[in-house]
Amino acid sequence: ILICSIIAFMIIIERFIFLQKVKREAYDLFTRTHAEIESGNIEQALQICKTNKHSIPGNILRAGILNSKKSRETITEAIEDAGIRELPRLERFLHFLGTINTIAPMLGLLGTVVGMIQSSDVLAKLGTSNPGQVISGIAVALLTTAFGLIVAIPTLIFYNYLIHKCQDTINMISKQSDEIVDVLTYDKKLEIS
Repeated sequence: ILICSIIAFMIIIERFIFLQKVKREAYDLFTRTHAEIESGNIEQALQICKTNKHSIPGNILRAGILNSKKSRETITEAIEDAGIRELPRLERFLHFLGTINTIAPMLGLLGTVVGMIQSSDVLAKLGTSNPGQVISGIAVALLTTAFGLIVAIPTLIFYNYLIHKCQDTINMISKQSDEIVDVLTYDKKLEIS
């Protein structure tokens, strides 16, 4: 249970830091590329994305810009495909939190079973002549259950919170990508009318 709590804590901290970094990158990258695209500097916007090739927003935006000469639907589809490819990086390690959330109470229940077996064994050997040893087995059982729940409950809360943050980040990137698509296809709308 202690190992589960340490792993959960490390994942939670890492994901908080990572998601904050992605949000900052997205804001900075979209601001810079939006300005370049509005100025007609598509190559410069693409270069900005290439220099940020390890960033999730950079990869998503690059997919759209690479298809900038194509139709709006093609650009949108390219951005969506890139988003789907990048989604596992956003949700990385979160499945471990879900697993820890499931395992911790089970480990607590295992401790409960072991404690009850010890208490039953003491009762079988000594009868009721030594209630202190019987009570200590029951205490072990209750403590392990409590520790399992102490790990599982916050893990579940943070798991749900981080899944929500991932979805918020995806929505933010999607909204900003839509703005980029609008800017990339604005000239085409003028040509049609």
